[in-house]
Amino acid sequence: MKTWATIGLAILLAQSAASAKIVEDHQYNFRADFPGKDPSDPTRDYKLENFDAKGGALKWRSYTSSGPETKTGASYTAVVKVYDTDSSNARELFNAGEADATQSLAATLIKRADGTFGPAKLPSVTLTYQGATASGGPLKGTVLLVAKGTRLYSVMFYFSGPDQTALGEKFIRSFEILN
Repeated sequence: MKTWATIGLAILLAQSAASAKIVEDHQYNFRADFPGKDPSDPTRDYKLENFDAKGGALKWRSYTSSGPETKTGASYTAVVKVYDTDSSNARELFNAGEADATQSLAATLIKRADGTFGPAKLPSVTLTYQGATASGGPLKGTVLLVAKGTRLYSVMFYFSGPDQTALGEKFIRSFEILN
């Protein structure tokens, strides 16, 4: 637990079934309400990953929450990934974020919409994907990319099986950049 405290990370576990895991990361300055049941529920998977190339220009952290495949074939994955880079060129950051999302989802990009995010009207891009899972079932996903200085925030939600668009929209709407 001391390691988590030294990197300035606070994870708050919500107690209600409607709000599974609120992640507040003070190093990367964001907050998001991940879907699912309480993290003590063994049917949900929560994961934290860090990458830091010492002396390199890129480091990132990602949080992932995923729901298992059910009898109906439904599963989802919700991810917030934050990149610290040496570029403040929003277009470059968006191109890199789009490439990473396309590779992660292995699906076809069907829509790209430029926009702004939050009260600061930060440049953003929303990507919509559609494809098939390895077993041939439908796969749909949405990725919100937000550039702030040399940082790129990628908020991703994708699912297979019955429509979980509302859950994904709720997750993406819960995302906020602090400070």
